[in-house]
Amino acid sequence: MKIAEKCENFSSARPQTPDFSRSVCLFDSGIGGLNVLFACRRILPDEKFVYYGDNERAPYGNLPEEAVKAYVYEAAETLTEYRPKALVLACNTATAHCARALHSMYPFPIIGSYPPLLSAGKHGGEGLVLVTRSTYSSEFFASLLRRARTLYPAVRFLPYPCDDLAAIIEDTNGRGSAKLYTSGLPARKFSFVVLGCTHYAYVKKAIADFYGCPVYDGNERTARRLACILASRRVKSGEGKADNGGTEKSAYCVTIPDHNVDFSEENVSSDGKVLFVGSGKRKNKDFYEHSFVDTLS
Repeated sequence: MKIAEKCENFSSARPQTPDFSRSVCLFDSGIGGLNVLFACRRILPDEKFVYYGDNERAPYGNLPEEAVKAYVYEAAETLTEYRPKALVLACNTATAHCARALHSMYPFPIIGSYPPLLSAGKHGGEGLVLVTRSTYSSEFFASLLRRARTLYPAVRFLPYPCDDLAAIIEDTNGRGSAKLYTSGLPARKFSFVVLGCTHYAYVKKAIADFYGCPVYDGNERTARRLACILASRRVKSGEGKADNGGTEKSAYCVTIPDHNVDFSEENVSSDGKVLFVGSGKRKNKDFYEHSFVDTLS
């Protein structure tokens, strides 16, 4: 089948309502990335989003690098079927192991999630950096830490791998007692705390109360970076050109199958802005509705 015919067939075969093709896609192993989604919805209220949650295998933080790569690449390939404007890795572990490779694999922007070391470091002092075990052991994180220490030589960044915290948050939806989330953390004073996992934002207040210091997460910064990239490429509302000078439509059509694209209304949020896919689509949709929709409306 010719590319032009494939594109035409894709347009006619898919339901027009709801239609989430040319949306911004987000990926996380579970509920953590919903924090990033909420920030994106607030900063980009007119955009539509596809949220892929791999909750059945969540969290990724203690998985070996090769397993993380396999799961993330599988999700990314699925999300290409929606012809995304951009793919947001709303997962620090996925970013650490996969962002660089994904940049070279796809024509659309890849936006990662990073521990905000540089933003926190400018305040000085001694900071605790909470990350997953897999992120902690990655060269990506080591490089980020070296950069922060070079820019702020007087600041002490103390990385700490949390082996169980993301799993506890995923299992309890972040609604357990404060002690449940802080009992395994280092019991000492810090000038600031950096959250290096999107799951950890659910217990940001508990961590801030435990340490009595500022706590920083990168969720809003990720959303603002997405907004800047979309604006610079002029692809809001599905318009614009690809960086190679041609229309983006042709770049996506070669990877789109004629089936398996999920536009099911039952998986769309009540505000009509988010389509939930992946193994955790029901859980993530319910969590989004109960936690975020009321505050956005």
